[in-house]
Amino acid sequence: MPNSRSQRVQCDLPANTKKLYDTYQKQVDASLHMSYEAFRKVLRSLRKEYVSFRSYKAVSGKCATCAKLKCLIEHYRRSGRPRADVENLRSRLKAHYNFLVRPERTAYHRSRTMAAENRCTSMITDGMDSAKLALPRVPTEMQASIAGVLKFRVQGILVHSVKKFFYLLSPEIPSDADTAISCLADALQRTKAAGKLHSSLHLQIDGGSENASKTMIAFLSHVVALGLVKRVVVSRLVVGHTHEDIDALFGTIWRGIRCETIDTLEDAVHQLKVRSWLAGL
Repeated sequence: MPNSRSQRVQCDLPANTKKLYDTYQKQVDASLHMSYEAFRKVLRSLRKEYVSFRSYKAVSGKCATCAKLKCLIEHYRRSGRPRADVENLRSRLKAHYNFLVRPERTAYHRSRTMAAENRCTSMITDGMDSAKLALPRVPTEMQASIAGVLKFRVQGILVHSVKKFFYLLSPEIPSDADTAISCLADALQRTKAAGKLHSSLHLQIDGGSENASKTMIAFLSHVVALGLVKRVVVSRLVVGHTHEDIDALFGTIWRGIRCETIDTLEDAVHQLKVRSWLAGL
């Protein structure tokens, strides 16, 4: 177990102490096992004096079908169920991906190919995790000790085969449809100025309320009414399977700043611009 206050351990809710004890029994020789009550006392002392446990964070956006099937597969394996039952669940998981997830992802990749062939304009928009750009920022292992940070957000729009646009948003700017539309309108304007806005626009969004909203649909209808484009195709990937190329760009940004010390907003902009990660900022 960690013996330093600077260590942070991913931990479930206290209700899962029994699950942790089961893992302990499997990893420690049977002759050395302590009782469950003794284990709980030791765990409580560790939690209080040594280990800084992360608070539980619910993660939304998971694919319910995949989560249930994977849980069943793991349960069947641990309980010694026949191999045929495990393989049957794996076949169902693969079928779910092939018949539901793969066609949507293939359609998105087709739009990217069309954009590369100069047949349409393909865009994808998403936001970076606000916890990744909390200011002031210090190297990762020390960040948890800082209180009162300001969580800035990065909204990214990737225009395939054209340019990447990133917008640094302050904490007081709400994460709503107005903000998403403002960023999208700026990206469209810049794309048109570069002569890269085709008559057919393919827009890939996620299921966030700022994107899947009547306000966004009204804005896109207005874009068509103004004659900027003749057609807008809006699509979204299946919940839990939305990780795409723009998320890889966010990962590149995070790998670059995670070990940097950033005190002010000006420092953040400087760090990002120097590395040319936020070329559209």
